[in-house]
Amino acid sequence: MPPYSRCKKKQLKCIVSSDLKRCNECVRTNAQCDAGGPSASEWEKLEREERRLQEEEEEAMAKILRLRKQ
Repeated sequence: MPPYSRCKKKQLKCIVSSDLKRCNECVRTNAQCDAGGPSASEWEKLEREERRLQEEEEEAMAKILRLRKQ
């Protein structure tokens, strides 16, 4: 889902609060929210997957470098 226009304008991560169904920034500032982005737990899952893929890529690059040296 696209980030809430207020968050996008301020270049903030638009993470929806799981209990309130509003993004964390709008909860913090008590602003009106039309967000429909990922919840905090979904965001954490996405970040973990991104780190895992990055580590996998680094391992593959290291293997390529070893093969080139051979």
